[in-house]
Amino acid sequence: MVLARETFQGRDVLRVRTVPREGIASTRLIAMDDGAMLTEQILTLVPGAGLQALERRYAGWREVPGTGGLTLPFSYLLRVAGGEMEVSVTHIEPNASVEPGRYAPPKN
Repeated sequence: MVLARETFQGRDVLRVRTVPREGIASTRLIAMDDGAMLTEQILTLVPGAGLQALERRYAGWREVPGTGGLTLPFSYLLRVAGGEMEVSVTHIEPNASVEPGRYAPPKN
């Protein structure tokens, strides 16, 4: 549901609340000009600390070659439990081959 129209980093955005069937609602800022999700705020369970506010700020939106114009964020800032870290993606390869068993559960 749309909660508000506002400005974020000089862009017109919609503040949107999403509510899953199970789990906790999140709030997102969606750019009105291109539909990019600029931020996402949720509550997450941190072991030993309980429920904590988590925020992701997406940036570095670029078109991914070979996808027909799909744009994705190539970086985001993650803030949770009083700390923050920046995540950067250097390369996205659509339809990349993955060796069998790469994501299989460990064999014990």
